[in-house]
Amino acid sequence: MAANEKFGVREIVDITFKARADMQIGNTQFEKGEPVFIFDSAKTSTLESTTTTVYAQGGRGNPRLIAWEGDKTVTFTFEEALISAQSFAMLSGANLIENSRVAMHQQKRVEVVQREVALGEKTAATVAVLDLTDLIPENGQVVSAADPNMVDEAGNFLYEGRGNIYVMELDADGQITRRFKVNQKGALTTQPTVPTLSVVATSKAGEPAEMGVTEKFQLVSAIAGDTDTEAITEANGLDAGKIYMVDYYVLQPGSSMTVTAGKFAGTYLIEANTLFRRQTDNRDYPAQFTIPNGKISSAFTFTMAPTGDPSTFPFTVDAFPDYLPFNRKCKALFALEIADAPVEATDC
Repeated sequence: MAANEKFGVREIVDITFKARADMQIGNTQFEKGEPVFIFDSAKTSTLESTTTTVYAQGGRGNPRLIAWEGDKTVTFTFEEALISAQSFAMLSGANLIENSRVAMHQQKRVEVVQREVALGEKTAATVAVLDLTDLIPENGQVVSAADPNMVDEAGNFLYEGRGNIYVMELDADGQITRRFKVNQKGALTTQPTVPTLSVVATSKAGEPAEMGVTEKFQLVSAIAGDTDTEAITEANGLDAGKIYMVDYYVLQPGSSMTVTAGKFAGTYLIEANTLFRRQTDNRDYPAQFTIPNGKISSAFTFTMAPTGDPSTFPFTVDAFPDYLPFNRKCKALFALEIADAPVEATDC
């Protein structure tokens, strides 16, 4: 292909980030040269080169006589429509932990029902109940000291300070009218002066074995007496038919990405593939930008709004000189290569 042939470019690029050394992201180990992530849903991309120019000036009118250029920089930016846990970890430098349990905040509105409940070994009684069982996510475990899976061998609650459950009574306008304290230890022994609820919960071992799964989780207002379980019917009890806001946490399978102050995004070998259209025949030819040493900027912004276009995820890459994979003669900021054979109609 002649070097003076003219091309136009409009296609977006597909971008592959490859490991420049052995590395690990989340649970996956990558060797040098192995693709770490493929960005195939980019919206826009830009490759920009800038330089600084200084001049020797003199004579009448102080014109510019000689120019020196330096401080060359190459910046590759692209805007990704979709993001994954792994690509977010690459962008932010976050510590990615996959296949773990994550504590997800829950805030549910629940209507009180009347139900027969037994507290401990006491006689069952019909009491006012806030039943959260059907609201628990699959394989979820409510953070509560009443769940035996939440207690260590010494009997200490594993999530002290984060396992509190808050219950608020709402009026017809959704305003809070009463707040309840939740007794995590089991049934009440005396009539409380502060509205208090007891936890009735059952759980089983889940998958993996160390994960507990909550099978039943109810909050009840009742007194466990010496011989009977009694419903609280005075001002300190739940009111049947009313709506209550319950604030709690559920441990469930997921991934955790932790952004710390001292960890930043890394460097990668970047290959961006696109199509150049030749003027003479109006056909598309494969083109590839290669950045041998690209440093991702750790700056990012999440924009969330109920109107307008969805949020996109911008990536900014600074190019540093290094040897190209198939050219070890000199270090380069980037390379552009165009194939002689056009893309055929049968190609994907």
